[in-house]
This record gives sequence, structure tokens and C-alpha cells, in this order.
Amino acid sequence: TTPTGHEGYVSSVQFFAQDRYLVSGSGDSSVKVWDLERKHIVRNITSAHRADVLCVSTSKLANHVFLTAGAEGTVIFHDHRVEQPLFSVGKFTSDVGAIKFHQNGMKVIAGSFDGSCCIFDSRKPGPELCEYTVPGVVL
Repeated sequence: TTPTGHEGYVSSVQFFAQDRYLVSGSGDSSVKVWDLERKHIVRNITSAHRADVLCVSTSKLANHVFLTAGAEGTVIFHDHRVEQPLFSVGKFTSDVGAIKFHQNGMKVIAGSFDGSCCIFDSRKPGPELCEYTVPGVVL
């Protein structure tokens, strides 16, 4: 059987955990974690985001951790082994359209449609480590 997909558009997908899993974010505000070997959904996260999920990112070092971000301006840290999100960071004034783990796995950068980029510590919730804003640029 093929697992049931998202009800909205799929905005972002990433492989993780040695390509055994796939995480997908959607315009229906849900995130799904797919087990590619067993061909089923292991997590259907519907309560973490209140608006469209625009991007997902995975870490090669902490292969059970992934990020989601979207239209409500927050970056959310998840562990695919547990139901609830680990924590969230940032409150951008606009959609978060890009997130990425640093290669060392200890930092995350997020970019917003408001023209700002923030770097966060991926190991704990807290304020951004630094923020960059492009003056006069708002998308």
C-alpha cells in the first residue's frame, strides 16, 4: 500500500538517517516523516505549525533531528523518535523560507521573507546568536 500523502502542496523534502527516512513539509501545515524501507508514515505532525510549512532541514551529524519552518515565522526542532517537538526558536516578522544546519551540526541559520537571517544554537532553545539584515530589502 502507498501511504496517504499531504492534503496540501508539498513545499520541501529531505532525506535523513542514512537515507532511511524522508521528512516532508506541506501547505496543509503538517509535517510527515516517512520510513522508506517499510513504506509507511512514522510521524504525522499536525499541531506544531499554525500555517504553511515552507522548509525542512536535516542534520548529517544528529541523524534523528530535523527542522521545520514556515509562514508563522518560527523554526521548530524535532526528533523523529518522539511525538512532540523539542523546542522552537525565533519569531520572525514574516515567513521563514530557508533553514539549514551548519556542517558541524551545532548551529542553524534561518532566512526570512522580511530580509533577515538569524543563526541559532541547535542544542538548546534561546535567542539568536547573531542576526543579519539586508537594509531596505523586504520581500
